[in-house]
Amino acid sequence: MKSKKINHPEWAIKFKKKGTELRCINNRYYLYKITSKWDKIKKRTRKITLEMIGRITKEDGLIPKGIKRSSIKKAKTIFIKEYGSSKILQDLGKDIKKSLQKFFPDFWQSIYVLAIQRLIYQSPLKNMQFYYEKSYLEQTYPKLNLSKNFLTHLMKNIGIDKEKISSFLKTFIEGSQYILFDVTQVISQSKKMQINQIGYNSQKIFDPQINLFYMFSTDKKAPIYYRIIPGDISGIKALQLTVKTAELKNTIVIADKGFSSQENIKILKKTSINYVLPLRRNSKFMNISKLSSRKYEEAFDGHFFFKKRAIFYYEYQKQNQRCILYFDSRLSSEEKNDYLHRIEEKYENYSMELFKKKELTFGTILITTNLKKSPQDIYEILKTRMEVEEMFDVLKNTLNADSTYMQSSDSFETWLLINHIALLLYYRIFVLLKDSKLLKNLSPKDLLVRLARIYKLSINGEWVTSEITYKTRAILDKLNLTVT
Repeated sequence: MKSKKINHPEWAIKFKKKGTELRCINNRYYLYKITSKWDKIKKRTRKITLEMIGRITKEDGLIPKGIKRSSIKKAKTIFIKEYGSSKILQDLGKDIKKSLQKFFPDFWQSIYVLAIQRLIYQSPLKNMQFYYEKSYLEQTYPKLNLSKNFLTHLMKNIGIDKEKISSFLKTFIEGSQYILFDVTQVISQSKKMQINQIGYNSQKIFDPQINLFYMFSTDKKAPIYYRIIPGDISGIKALQLTVKTAELKNTIVIADKGFSSQENIKILKKTSINYVLPLRRNSKFMNISKLSSRKYEEAFDGHFFFKKRAIFYYEYQKQNQRCILYFDSRLSSEEKNDYLHRIEEKYENYSMELFKKKELTFGTILITTNLKKSPQDIYEILKTRMEVEEMFDVLKNTLNADSTYMQSSDSFETWLLINHIALLLYYRIFVLLKDSKLLKNLSPKDLLVRLARIYKLSINGEWVTSEITYKTRAILDKLNLTVT
């Protein structure tokens, strides 16, 4: 059954713009902010009403919510711009803007606006001009050309100077003590780039890819540096040059098993960098002889609790390297059950014979380190590794940066720089929410959506801020943020 078409008067219709809906309620006209979301169940887009923008009358035109009718002097034009989210992101990134001005004096405004719009809207380049014009950023940074054609030219000009990009990134390393190393992949089908190559991918995706070698500071809770590596070169091979180009000093590197080669350990020792590296269970440094004893005093040096789980451990030296073997009995039980189920289901390369050979290794984690810290401290440092995985999740799923349509290596360099700045801003919000104990119920993305409902309105040429809901005001107060 088709819904009946409503014929609204022209004086009301003229205020209806993209992303808004006109409604007649009790013979009064109201303008609402709307958006849409894909409904996975119904397999179609679903309209979502966000909030009322204001009331429309024939005499006064649009009267924004929170503005008294008497203050409207029959304005001929009223402009409404997004303000709250972009204002907060500008305030949180003052040091980022300062560094951009230093290294990219001609382009810093465009780079920063693009990064903000990547974070708020996950906007592709083709929509940047549209979001810029609907935001108060257009007044803050006037006359920027963010059209698709101009951005194509801009992206190449910025990305060609890789030394400047590296220098910009290094300004955020200072003060970082604990640094996580990891690699992720970005898919690229470009025929014009040489760095997108088919290589190893943990998801078994064999499209051409670019490897991103990323560094994440656990004490700063922020991404601090990255390098772009051809898709067919592993992170293991790239570590030495990354350490050199990033000029790391007085830091502790935490990586995964993929980086724990003897060559990399020698590199870290040579550069006097401290490290905490997990080793594979088939490593020649694995010593499980003591685990064959079921007696606590003979098998372990001691134990501690991590998130209410008992972790047992013992230490030993092998080839002048400090090794610590941890044993988690709950993890051991889970791994044994999983392995036995696979035997039952007749998985290839699973057998009782192999089970008996592996049994003592289930539930173990082997660490090599040059830190003079307790086994418990070392274990807790290692467990911060999940933070870099969470960062990759933000990069790929929140920013939708798991693939790129850039057609040149220079453009990709700029595209990644923009996304990196968006990541920096995301983690500024993350830290604020965490410190204010709001992270449990409010994510950085949730906060940006809420703040995006704070507008700037131009009435007769004068810009005023729309009213802020009580709940949003309470959140801003708790975060010590202001939107005026």
